[in-house]
Amino acid sequence: MQAADRRDNAGRRVARRPFVSRPGRCSPRRKCPPPPACRLLLVACCIFLALLPSSHARAAQAQGDSDATVSATLLDPSVDAGETTQYRVTVDNGNADRPPNPPVVDGLTFTYLGPQQQYSFNAVNGRFTRHSTVTYNYSVQTTRSGHFTIPGLDVSVGGATLRTLPVALAVEDAGAPAATPPGQTTTAELLILKKTAYIGESFPAELRTYFGLNVNILAFAEEPILSGEGFSVQKFTPPRQGQTVLEGVRYRAAVYRTAVTGVKTGTLSVGPVDTMPTVQLQTTPGRRRHRGNSNGGIFGDDDDSPFNQFFGGSGLRMQPPQQIKVTAPPVKVEILPLPPGKPDGFSGGIGQFKLEAEAEPRRAQAGDPVTVRLILTGQGNFPRVNAPVLTDDKGLRTYPATAQFKADDDVGLSGTKTFEQVIIADGPRTSLPAYHFDYLDPATGKYVALDTAPIPVQIAGNAVPPPPAVSTAPATAATETPAATPTPTPRAAQDILYIRNDPGRAESRDAFLPIYRTRAFWLAQAVPLAALLLAGAFLVARARARNESARRQAALQRQQGELQRALRRETTSRRDFYTAATRLAQLRAAGGRPDDRLSAAEIVRTRTLDPQTASSVQDIFHRHDELAYSGGKIAEEPVPADERRTVLATLETLGKNGR
Repeated sequence: MQAADRRDNAGRRVARRPFVSRPGRCSPRRKCPPPPACRLLLVACCIFLALLPSSHARAAQAQGDSDATVSATLLDPSVDAGETTQYRVTVDNGNADRPPNPPVVDGLTFTYLGPQQQYSFNAVNGRFTRHSTVTYNYSVQTTRSGHFTIPGLDVSVGGATLRTLPVALAVEDAGAPAATPPGQTTTAELLILKKTAYIGESFPAELRTYFGLNVNILAFAEEPILSGEGFSVQKFTPPRQGQTVLEGVRYRAAVYRTAVTGVKTGTLSVGPVDTMPTVQLQTTPGRRRHRGNSNGGIFGDDDDSPFNQFFGGSGLRMQPPQQIKVTAPPVKVEILPLPPGKPDGFSGGIGQFKLEAEAEPRRAQAGDPVTVRLILTGQGNFPRVNAPVLTDDKGLRTYPATAQFKADDDVGLSGTKTFEQVIIADGPRTSLPAYHFDYLDPATGKYVALDTAPIPVQIAGNAVPPPPAVSTAPATAATETPAATPTPTPRAAQDILYIRNDPGRAESRDAFLPIYRTRAFWLAQAVPLAALLLAGAFLVARARARNESARRQAALQRQQGELQRALRRETTSRRDFYTAATRLAQLRAAGGRPDDRLSAAEIVRTRTLDPQTASSVQDIFHRHDELAYSGGKIAEEPVPADERRTVLATLETLGKNGR
């Protein structure tokens, strides 16, 4: 075999090493086809990657167009003048096209801190759905006292414009006494609108618990305890939470629902009802103020925040978690006996119902089963309702009916109960008999009879009689028995292979291997799962990075608030005053960047300042250096009012220039 020649960069011929193909090894010029499992895995990856962007885009668009909601809240609706609070705009089931523009309110300064994202994934019927919550955080700096109304903001979500509600903010003088927060008490009530009911009748009941705004609810009781005798109670539903106003006081409310059924006549006392939630109580009355933590961080200093509940909160205003007992007083309900004239077919159903009937199949042979479906809809005590009965069962063989209930509310007082009964006709028919159902209407106090129309079916032929019994007694010697005819052995079909899935036959020609027992099937399932886990990890990492940046910005905002309070305090010494003024000037000139240790010359060089402001900034740094190194009695004296106002005006101008 001759070696192939090639030329180098200089044009000289270079002999290339000849290639010798060895038996049993693939040639580098020849590409071996991948095995079947690899081909199946490659196809599954391509399909998944092709469908993922479009499905995600459709889900995001559907959320933005139909389910997205926006709301606006304040971290603390009541603060002192000069303090900082946090304004939040939350978008549920969607994502804003861009951060909302901060509102403009005279006396308030808004600074955008960044977004906070939360995701949750749910699996419904084998499909994954994503729920997202995006919170846009703004720092609110107050400059004077008064009552402010922050107007609603327009938020663009998926091309649609949604608007938040206005939010009120009360700013008081630093020396004014704190107002007592509303809703200091915790109470509960049992609400039963129906005061009279028949024995066996089910009626709704609600347990409403109210918590003052000074109560931080950590966990609700798993199941309220309803005391009393003469009635049965269904399991309480999980509490629905919200806020309400009672007698001019705002409360947090939690509502449990259940259904009560009287089992004996007379005046019954339903209740009392006890529940034991786990809460944190505010240690001191008064407005919640951000002392020493004016900005609250990205998750805020709000003790109602789930993040502060998880990490323990600030621990400055709330007591340790404890269980408290909340009791709702009992309610009187009169249980009446059933009215006279009860029909023989009455099985205990009390309410208002409708009955329909249908059969499947509509055509059958005599002796074949036909399923009759009875659909009972309405409102009442469905657990005590039995199946309707046939008006005529002559020539029919019936079997016990099965029942299935689908509730339309959370306590099961309204819905649809479906009965299915199998019927076998012994002869030809054109219809099945009607069904009958009796119930008591509590609104009128009278019994009502429901009858369906005959159910049309086509049943042909006669039922096949059972085979005659074959005697196994031996024949007598006098009786001649005809010679038994040998039964021919049937030939095995040559064109039908039996389905076999038992172990050990996976490799035989007549075996059937289920797809879930193949390796390729499980590889195809593992690829989407791995991609989903990687996508989730990416989203978590990105949200974590954004939250870290926002927390850093919030820490700087808190530090600026502390420095501003030190500068406004009349008892601050000259040394501490100019130390705080120098640090505040550095933070405002840096604008949230890490390089916040700037000198006066660097601040003047990097910021566009007028000559007067630049001279004032240099004077602040110069006085700070004199007081820091010279000491003396003058360093401990308070700053005169005129000098304080001049320095504060310079810092305010520097802050506006730095934004």
